[in-house]
Amino acid sequence: MTILLTGATGALGRALLPRLKESGVPRIRVLLHRNDLVDAEVEKVWGSLESPDRLAPAVWDVETVVHLAALTHSPREADYFRVNGEGTRNLLRASREAGIRRFVFVSSRAAHVDGGGYSRSKLEAEECVRDSGLAWSIIRVAEVYGEGFHEGVDRLVRWIRSLPVIPVPGTGEYTLSPVYVDDVIEALVRVAEGAMEKECAVIAGPEEMTFDELLDRLLRYLDRRKPRIHLPLGAVHLLARFSSLLGMNLLVPDQVPRLLCPKSSDISLAKSRIGFNPCRLEQGLNRYLK
Repeated sequence: MTILLTGATGALGRALLPRLKESGVPRIRVLLHRNDLVDAEVEKVWGSLESPDRLAPAVWDVETVVHLAALTHSPREADYFRVNGEGTRNLLRASREAGIRRFVFVSSRAAHVDGGGYSRSKLEAEECVRDSGLAWSIIRVAEVYGEGFHEGVDRLVRWIRSLPVIPVPGTGEYTLSPVYVDDVIEALVRVAEGAMEKECAVIAGPEEMTFDELLDRLLRYLDRRKPRIHLPLGAVHLLARFSSLLGMNLLVPDQVPRLLCPKSSDISLAKSRIGFNPCRLEQGLNRYLK
């Protein structure tokens, strides 16, 4: 079996690649766009999701596509739809023409009409996958943390260690379900092996918590006492817009609706189909912080 992996140079892709090798996949091919990958054991094909004529070599003689590649931060909403929506459509078309059977699409728990450009582009891509005629699986991943990640839980850990005051966007009452990277990887390997077909499953941690509750637990875990300041969401949104106009992109405008939009934390389907059994927050932190 040959697997094509997109997004192999991202944090999740770098974690998934060695685990796919360990699982016994005989051939792994990666689609590279900007960044190279130092790995002599995988086949490399250079191309772009936005250039459909360059995708044929990537999908040739492939049985399964695991599609991780996505644009996650942009000040321009149209960019999300060009890469995440149209790019996925291009890859699906090339996959059908090449006779690929299985297509695993890694989406987001934030895929929702009220979540801003990124979230809506993920919804559009999901619809393309469902209508593709392939044996598809969609994985909606929650907030991943662990070695090599720099947002969410890992950003909060850095703030707790370095900042005198911890900024909290809005009321801090919106919810998250942090999931440890190794648990996500095991789920993706099982799905790539065919354990789930024509279903959409949420891959999240076993606990749903508010942002403030997450911060409380991290402070206890790291044995720190830090004050927090709740920033009005309007001010956060203005900061994101101002940052984007200056080309700094510390925040992008759609991150506020992405944070606040409704999200499912129901992992029952993943438990029943692939034996998904994620660890609690502190267990995950123990695996890479201690």
